[in-house]
Amino acid sequence: MVINTADIDGYLSNTQNEFVLSAKDLKLVFDNGRFILEHEGKILTKNNHISTAIYSGGKGYFSNLAQWEVKKHGSNKIIALGRWPGLALIQIWEAEINGDDSVNFAVDIHVTEELIIDQQ
Repeated sequence: MVINTADIDGYLSNTQNEFVLSAKDLKLVFDNGRFILEHEGKILTKNNHISTAIYSGGKGYFSNLAQWEVKKHGSNKIIALGRWPGLALIQIWEAEINGDDSVNFAVDIHVTEELIIDQQ
């Protein structure tokens, strides 16, 4: 069996770059249901980074446990759609990095059937 590591390294690099936005000294990385924010190589977000949690029926649904469909739009925008098995809710995240080292971040929530959300 022959494995071409250059092909693997190229694939991994392309996959990683697909979920990275950067401008000037700022970098925003989508990482499985959370965004990591860096400035000049220093991570600004800690622990859960930029993420969400929904509580319903006494159970926590954390964004890093959702199933995500992620698309990069141009070089400065990512749209991610997250679904949780067993939860009638979809989150759509839209993140955009700007040339002035600023970030726009929006979360839309769509409920597909009646859902009681617990207060925390």
